[in-house]
Amino acid sequence: HAFATHSIETEDVYLRLDREIASFLKYLDKRIGKNKYLLFLTADHGALSNPVFLNDHQLPGGYIEPRAMPDTIKYFFRANFQNENILKSYINDQIWLNDSLIAVNKIDKQKIIDNLSRYLMKLDNVADVLSRAQLENTEFNIGPRSLIQRGFNYKRSGDMAIIFKPGIIQSFSGKKGTTHGSPYKYDTSVPLLWYGWNIHQGSTAHQVNITDIAATVSVMLNICQPNGCNGKPIEELLK
Repeated sequence: HAFATHSIETEDVYLRLDREIASFLKYLDKRIGKNKYLLFLTADHGALSNPVFLNDHQLPGGYIEPRAMPDTIKYFFRANFQNENILKSYINDQIWLNDSLIAVNKIDKQKIIDNLSRYLMKLDNVADVLSRAQLENTEFNIGPRSLIQRGFNYKRSGDMAIIFKPGIIQSFSGKKGTTHGSPYKYDTSVPLLWYGWNIHQGSTAHQVNITDIAATVSVMLNICQPNGCNGKPIEELLK
């Protein structure tokens, strides 16, 4: 987060991590026995290259101040509905509307969503806008929309979701560092390494998901999968 993916500081972190892992494996070999334990190594998310780094290499990228989007939405509501408080909250690229205020003023909520969507789509850094109705009623199978839909929670998610263009992040830190949270490959692709008990050398080009880990371990141990497990066993590891 502080220095981004291509920095010398991040390189230093990985060199140190490599030594820590080596020390841990030596400990496990001695305490448990070589090839008598199973490890997997992965991550919770990827990260965007620093936008300045991208621009230096003629690639698209840029920053948005965190207050820019909510301020823009409030401006829209002041100009069109004379009340900026129609915006209840803006968090994690999601918009929550003030249902109580909309009801008291007898405003058509769908009209608000449609007009706001058209307005946001005209902004340079916005790639797409999805409404709650779209996420509830339309099945998106591929692409960024499908990933936004997978993260949609009927009770907790907002009334609208914004997808920014690739390379665009919201950041407090000016032109330093990076962040995550988009539906693009740089944020959603992570390593998955397996080592130890019953693991043979190899690799796969097939897409697997982090949710496949629990299913795979369960099959390897010949136990029931956890109640919340929705992944599939990774067949390459079971051969």
